[in-house]
Amino acid sequence: MSWQGHKNHLRQPLEFLFILFLIFLSGYLFAESGDAVIRKYSTEIKYNYKRLTVKTSVEIQINNREGESLTEFNIPYTQKDRITRLKASITDLNGEIIRELGRKEIKDRSLFTDNTFYSDNFCKVFELKYNVFPYIIVLEYVQEFEEFYSIVNWDPVYHSGFKTLNATLDLQIPADYKVNIYTLKVQASKPGSDNGNIVYHWEASYDSIWPDEIYQPPFGQSLPRVIISPLDLTYGVHGSMASWTSFGDFIFDLMRDEDILPQEEADQVLKLISNCSSKTEKIIILYHYLQDRTRYINVSIDIGGLRPYPAEYVARNKFGDCKALVNYMHSMLKLAGIESVYCLVQSGKNPPGIIKEIPSQQFDHVILMVPDLKDTTWLECTSNVLPCGYLGSFTQDREVLAIKKDRSCFVRTPAQSVAAVTINCSYSFISDKSGNSKTGIDFLFRGDDFDNLASVKSDLTREDATEYLKHYIPFKSFTIQSWSLERQNRDEASIRLKASVKLPDQPKNYGDAVVYDLPASALPNFEKPAERKLPVHFSFQKSIHDTLVYLIPPGYTATSSASRKIESTYGSWLIQSSVDSNSVTIIRNWTLYRGDISISDYSSFYSFISSVKDNERKSKVIFKLNKR
Repeated sequence: MSWQGHKNHLRQPLEFLFILFLIFLSGYLFAESGDAVIRKYSTEIKYNYKRLTVKTSVEIQINNREGESLTEFNIPYTQKDRITRLKASITDLNGEIIRELGRKEIKDRSLFTDNTFYSDNFCKVFELKYNVFPYIIVLEYVQEFEEFYSIVNWDPVYHSGFKTLNATLDLQIPADYKVNIYTLKVQASKPGSDNGNIVYHWEASYDSIWPDEIYQPPFGQSLPRVIISPLDLTYGVHGSMASWTSFGDFIFDLMRDEDILPQEEADQVLKLISNCSSKTEKIIILYHYLQDRTRYINVSIDIGGLRPYPAEYVARNKFGDCKALVNYMHSMLKLAGIESVYCLVQSGKNPPGIIKEIPSQQFDHVILMVPDLKDTTWLECTSNVLPCGYLGSFTQDREVLAIKKDRSCFVRTPAQSVAAVTINCSYSFISDKSGNSKTGIDFLFRGDDFDNLASVKSDLTREDATEYLKHYIPFKSFTIQSWSLERQNRDEASIRLKASVKLPDQPKNYGDAVVYDLPASALPNFEKPAERKLPVHFSFQKSIHDTLVYLIPPGYTATSSASRKIESTYGSWLIQSSVDSNSVTIIRNWTLYRGDISISDYSSFYSFISSVKDNERKSKVIFKLNKR
């Protein structure tokens, strides 16, 4: 905020009061903002039947070095939808300009580092810093769109880690231009008029930073929000967003004639499936062909547009984004006489969810559905390592928009079963009289951990993979002596980690006794009730079955803790022990159920977790030296 233009008109007493006010205001902002704060975040949108113009203005107050993560800017654009104006400067708290951004400081870069992938998506990159704190970055840029499928999906958050004191959204459209508007937790002024246009205005703030808590609900679900979409649109083809069915027709028309394979590719596809005896066999062979022949280029739907690259492009270049690879797989299945359906989805382990009240572009990924009377097959076409028919935590158990001409509708992807997410961990411990020990582990990972580990061997060096795997070994102090990571076959949704580890602090010797502490279970460390701000959200069940075998050293007798069991509405925990002449075997199982836990129930949930951990700390295996 600049007050310079008014100062010369103020009398001396008012000048003094005004200076005090500025000191108070700057001190208040500094105290309220932490490392940085977004003082102002405004979006002004105008449409005049020729183009959509979006003006974005931001004022960012940087208070210290930690706040300088907000001094780097990447503004995306395309060759067609260019940024027509961009200016930025650094000012002090009084609005005095310290320096302005120079043209030579702005770099235009391709949004994608892979030079073989043609794209007209770029970004303007620059940095604005100053060495005296606090200072303010003032940024304004204007972008114009001739074709568009969304007007805005707005919330007051510029950056989730920093407060926004004031955010505004303004829309100006012709009086006869029809739009759909959805609002949540936003106070809107009554629509006004200006030279035959309708004018809308919304205001909100982000004055409570979303906590970073374990298993929290999706960010943005409870934020103020405004979504505006055109009722009728032209984006390559004419379309309508009057309903989800008409939106699906629009997507269907965008894909029309993009499923033609080159003749040599078509011949190869038919050759691959020539000896297949079933539909399932054809799907598996073609899916493996897709995985072995193509690679995935990460292009967001919002950035890359809604139209997929043609199947011919993928066949010749052997890569594509999610839209292109799904379309390519769809084209091969079509040639094989197998129906498949292009499906739009919100991806991620914790997606915000589709707001069905307003048909609009709310998706960031595409998957393929192969319907069948008995069992539908779902295909994730961007992964070279996931099994055929497998949807992991990235897209499981959520609604997707299945695109069919005149019949587009929402369907739900299957939830992972309990068996599909259960992890089996086996340990073997061998120690001698001198306290030297050898420990072997054999972990069979499924579910979310399988998703994370499936590409470790192909994507990481041996050294980097070793470091990564340390996160899955539950000892405080250890050295990995050897390891292997193997899958039974490419269509098995599990992966086995075998390793030999050295434990410098296990077992412990206490006189005539050798004592093992049990390895920590993989139960998460939740915040204390006084610290927890958000409900708990489990998108899928978590379950681990441990089997721990301790060989009894010669000349020793074994004892172990008693069996115990804890049941709760939130999950269960069980430990059982048995002793024979050679070994002690511990069975330990824990489960956290899928679902949501409110803040009012969190203390009870935390008590359950604490009780489990207390019992685990008390659980030990003890070998006592036999007395002669």
